[in-house]
Amino acid sequence: MSLERLVVTPRDQGSGGRRIVGIAVVIALHVALVAALMMGLGQRAIEVLTKPLLVRIIAAPQVAIPKPPPPRPPRPRQSPPRPPVHVPPREVAVQVSPPAAPAPFVPPAPPAPRPVARTAAVLDATHSCPQPEYPPIARRLEESGIVTLRFLIGVDGHVVSGRVAQSSGYKMLDDAALRALSTCRFNPGTVNGQPVQSWANLKYVWKLEE
Repeated sequence: MSLERLVVTPRDQGSGGRRIVGIAVVIALHVALVAALMMGLGQRAIEVLTKPLLVRIIAAPQVAIPKPPPPRPPRPRQSPPRPPVHVPPREVAVQVSPPAAPAPFVPPAPPAPRPVARTAAVLDATHSCPQPEYPPIARRLEESGIVTLRFLIGVDGHVVSGRVAQSSGYKMLDDAALRALSTCRFNPGTVNGQPVQSWANLKYVWKLEE
């Protein structure tokens, strides 16, 4: 700030006095206004205090007072634990029986055999069978008797082989009967309906004609 502005001239002194007077007037007005407000509020407060007060007593609500909990029963006195008593183990004699001998092995029974249906070979009557010729020497010697022949019959009914099962007592009669009857046809024997080789007996009677 320069010294020129601090110098107050007489002109400046007149304007400064008027400004101070204005400020003083404004402050006086504010003080008067505040005083008036305070006096009015005080009088109103006195009027409010001079009015009778209405007092109403309100009964306090009854509150249920909780009952105190019953006292806890006293804890039983715990006696100190007794020291363990050592009991020596008792020896008990146990009789152990010897193990039983295993049962002998019994093999299962074999299954029952299935029933087998068999039929024997028989002479086929539908085919002609040659009649054995009486040997002339046996006839002159008057040889006769019954010979039993045994034939093995094949599945086709033909004789496979034959032999004398029981002789007539004369070899010529046995041989003649075996040769002639070996050419006969048979119905083959069967097993469960299937033809099989089987043996068949055949008797022939040698008898002299009178």
